[in-house]
Amino acid sequence: MKLSISNLSLKSLYLIEVLAVCLILIANIFYTSTIAGNEHSVIHYAHPAISVLALVSVGILAFLASTGSKKLKLKYFIVLIISLDLLALLFWLYNSKLAPFADQLNVYTAALRFNLHDYRDFVKGGYVYEYNQQAGLVVMFSLILHLFKDYRILEALNVLGVLGLHLGLFRLTKEVFNESAAKLALILSSLFVPIILLTSYVYGDIPGLCLAVWSMCFTIKYSKEDNVKYIVFASLLLGLAMLFRTNMQIILIATILYLLLQRRARRIVAVLIIITSLSFNYAVTAYASARTGSALNQGVPASLFVNMGLEESSLGDGWYNGSTLRNYYAVKLDHRAASHLGFELISKRLADMGDNPGYALNFFKSKFLSTWTEPTFESIFFTLPHNQTASVVQYMQNNRLLHSLYHGQLNKIYLVYCKGFVLFLLIGAAAYPFRRDKKTLEDVVFIFLPLLGGMAFHLFWETKSRYIYPYVIMLLPIAAGFWHNIKVTEVRSDK
Repeated sequence: MKLSISNLSLKSLYLIEVLAVCLILIANIFYTSTIAGNEHSVIHYAHPAISVLALVSVGILAFLASTGSKKLKLKYFIVLIISLDLLALLFWLYNSKLAPFADQLNVYTAALRFNLHDYRDFVKGGYVYEYNQQAGLVVMFSLILHLFKDYRILEALNVLGVLGLHLGLFRLTKEVFNESAAKLALILSSLFVPIILLTSYVYGDIPGLCLAVWSMCFTIKYSKEDNVKYIVFASLLLGLAMLFRTNMQIILIATILYLLLQRRARRIVAVLIIITSLSFNYAVTAYASARTGSALNQGVPASLFVNMGLEESSLGDGWYNGSTLRNYYAVKLDHRAASHLGFELISKRLADMGDNPGYALNFFKSKFLSTWTEPTFESIFFTLPHNQTASVVQYMQNNRLLHSLYHGQLNKIYLVYCKGFVLFLLIGAAAYPFRRDKKTLEDVVFIFLPLLGGMAFHLFWETKSRYIYPYVIMLLPIAAGFWHNIKVTEVRSDK
């Protein structure tokens, strides 16, 4: 039987995806990256015994929770898990004393000023002018703050985003596999502690990820029922997701590939509909430009970000080092000149690496390991209060939970737990292909695609371990599908 071009492309893509997951898994078996107080990444050899202990502990925890869930009807199970999640999120936000800093402070401040018709961040030399990819997030935050006028509402948005993400992963797993696997997915997503901590880091990551996952749900729903309303819903959600986080364009590319690989007459129509999601960002940017009277397409060009991703940094190879703004200001904020400079620097850097392949290999190895083997996804660094007042310092010392989490024994336990969770997730995702389930092949390839896109993107772009947790958590439905199958097989064999 001859393979069609789409079938061959699908299986080839599947093989590449599985190899990519296996590469990340092998890296995590042998290495662990940690983040120091100044965000400097340090790569260590992993301790096999501790990793195995952590992996087994997470597996037992997931198995016990999954076994207990059988005693509950689906609706009661969902209510229970979401209620426990909500309590954990509220407890964390109540105890956390994180104030906005770095990019989140710049976005929050720009949103407040935008509501006051103060457009200093949008003019030449301003934060949004320079980083125009933040325009969508600033406008979204300004709208929310205009309605509610309280910073806490942005934390509440993160809470809703986490809960919505859990439900979205449940729904995505149910669409591809079955209800039992979806239950396990909901349990595993609730056990992903880093996203609970990162709820206090107010930014666009969590809302954007939540909306993107639901967009994927509706896309798969469309592929099964061929009802155009589902791809319209997917486009709307993805458009909003990209406003909160421009990196969600990776999900857009994944969705387009998924639709093109399908053998259906209306796939081109579906692709055109999903592409309209880009109009959200264009419309919001045009609105901000018109309101502020400033063109938002003359900021730091993409080439300078790629160049920075190819440079060394005190934080880690390919991590932030400030060269984007230095080079941008070196050409007096001239976007076109900065773009040309970026390409010149990239060409020179790649030529130097070509002349020294050993150095190039070590550079990309270091960049890959510091990004993909850091199991907490910087949830400690980005939730530790950095601009500490005397009262905050005193509070952190008196609060035993926070003091232990950031500086004590709980910090070590947390690192080990996260390592075990990541290994559990990666093993499930890497082993899933051995099931040889042809019915789910297209959908599984789709779910794998964001990880593959994230790997390719951050191989050259500026990297950070916090950036990649959306791609890792999107593996959860596949891992749940595998571990659920193992569990069901064991139960049946026992009978």
